[in-house]
Amino acid sequence: MKFHQGALYKLSGPEMAGIAALILSFYNGIGNVLKQIILSKRIPIPSGERWHKNFLDLSLKHRIISKTTYAGLARYLTFRHFFTHAYAYSLDPDRLNILVKGIERIYKGFVKGIGSYIH
Repeated sequence: MKFHQGALYKLSGPEMAGIAALILSFYNGIGNVLKQIILSKRIPIPSGERWHKNFLDLSLKHRIISKTTYAGLARYLTFRHFFTHAYAYSLDPDRLNILVKGIERIYKGFVKGIGSYIH
């Protein structure tokens, strides 16, 4: 994905919120795939206040995702928490830029790692 370094600085607040929502959708989509894999292995889904973090930990523990993918997804998990608990006006273009640029790499690593589960 080609993304111009300064592109986010030219966006309005609502446009940046839209980019943030797309980033969140990316993370949620990966989470949904992981959930289906975990359920197919009859592994209980974590619950509680930190269930999202525990869910990623579980995915790593059962070797559904690699350590590299885990580290990348942890950044998106942090963003998920921020975005769902903050106001859109506090979005930082630099942080969004890093996340947007990382999507393709994380996605490719994720697909490679779960290949044995989807064939």
